[in-house]
Amino acid sequence: MTPARNPGLTDPERSARFTTILPLSQLAEVCWQATSIERRAAHGRHGRSRCPTSRVPYGEADLHGAAVHETCLADDCLDLFHEVLMGVGARLERRWGTAPAPRDAVRYAASIVPTLLVDRQRAARVAKGWAAKPARADGMAATVNRELVATAPDTASGEWYVILFRIMRSYANNDGRCSAVWPVDGLAQEKSRHLTAGSATGASTTVCEDIAHVLAIAQGAAGRAWLNQMIWQPLMSGVTPTPVPDDLLAPDGEFEDQVLSAWFRDEYLSRRRQGVPVRTSFRAAAAAISGRSVPEPNTELLELLHDLEWADPDEVGRRRSGAHQGWSRSVTSSARTVETRSRASTRSPSTSHRPAV
Repeated sequence: MTPARNPGLTDPERSARFTTILPLSQLAEVCWQATSIERRAAHGRHGRSRCPTSRVPYGEADLHGAAVHETCLADDCLDLFHEVLMGVGARLERRWGTAPAPRDAVRYAASIVPTLLVDRQRAARVAKGWAAKPARADGMAATVNRELVATAPDTASGEWYVILFRIMRSYANNDGRCSAVWPVDGLAQEKSRHLTAGSATGASTTVCEDIAHVLAIAQGAAGRAWLNQMIWQPLMSGVTPTPVPDDLLAPDGEFEDQVLSAWFRDEYLSRRRQGVPVRTSFRAAAAAISGRSVPEPNTELLELLHDLEWADPDEVGRRRSGAHQGWSRSVTSSARTVETRSRASTRSPSTSHRPAV
């Protein structure tokens, strides 16, 4: 883990007000756990599967929030946590000032978090030009609902169309999706809960047919512009790009680059295992490949070298007792990047040095 300076509540005087209501360490534990799903989703939008910070910021194990991973600063994880932490603290202050203290302050604090997260999601949707409450059944949505019921072959089918229309609006306005395709399988399961074979005319149609019917009725009742703003625009623009894993990209690279990357990795890591300094190991490994002296590595290259060394299975074994051996994919990716940049900075167009392959 790479600790990063936490710009949050690191000043005891700024966080002192929490201690008069609920200790900051307890409040932080509550908010950190209650926001775990949303924080994981924030990392997921950047291609990461989990939150890398292992200790709760401002909790008992990290009272000053000094062990926050730098990734949490970049991925909106820490910002989300801070917003919720400050929001819960403010509501606790108001609660204590207007009514007796609740019997279980921790549970009461945890009950506030879902509301704050919903408010945050609404504000994010509004900032994108989406509807703040897409599932509301008043206004133009009510007009569409009445038309769905009026044109349905029976009461049960009409109720299903209204439910489907609400789900479609909520799904379209939910960002962080990796696809703009309707979740047909999930909708089919939902339909089976409301309609059974033979109980309604709508039970014989497919979900795709139901979706097409709802969209046609909505456009006729509310107009194309409203349908575009409420469903199509957020459905298409809310998709999160999915990165291609390095292990899928690596086999498609040139064979020569793969050989050079592996060569640089072995040259560099073998020296580091012997205790040779980072900069010296870099210069020696780059010189072995290019056949020329190279300048000092810049900050970006040093960061890549750090990742390369950390991903080394031998090094990982020493630091973490053999855990995470699956990080070997990072070795190939980082080595290729470091070796390529070192060659680019040291080799002239007319001079090159290649190993016999």
